[in-house]
Amino acid sequence: MQGMSRSAAKPEASFEISSGCKWGCRRRCGRNQSGQALVEFALSLTFLMIPLVVGLGTFAIFLANYLTLTDAVNVGARQLAISRNMYPTTNDPCTPASQAVINAYQAGAIESSTPSLQITITLNNGAQSYGPGTTPVVACANTTGMVQGTSATVYVTHQINSIFPAFGNFNISAKTTEIIQ
Repeated sequence: MQGMSRSAAKPEASFEISSGCKWGCRRRCGRNQSGQALVEFALSLTFLMIPLVVGLGTFAIFLANYLTLTDAVNVGARQLAISRNMYPTTNDPCTPASQAVINAYQAGAIESSTPSLQITITLNNGAQSYGPGTTPVVACANTTGMVQGTSATVYVTHQINSIFPAFGNFNISAKTTEIIQ
């Protein structure tokens, strides 16, 4: 045993896998693919998340405009309901009510341009209807329909242009009925 070297005294086992690497030196022999799944996941997640985020953003804008329009119609209907005898010279309560709708919508809307609201005002349970008109006003012919205790309805439609053409345009509408005071 004196003529043998230390390395020869311990036999070394070598097991080869299909790539030709020994079990003990796998990292040094072939390509390291441990991060490939993470990269593929990150790329596929990006392509899945972009449409989701864009869709959520579009829905949020739609919802915000809908809530603003609903609030604006409530303001206009309330203005119409309390303005039975407020305009004796013009005899037209629909113009201030329409303008109240427009002003309330512009105050809370996300849009920067003047909205193209279609306003319809119905007095006396449908006996008189004015509209659909476009901004700025819808004029009532007279106030004979403004009888205390009857209803006044304000109905407004508005088209929202989507940020992304793929989603198209949305039509939103709101309707409020108030009792004339």
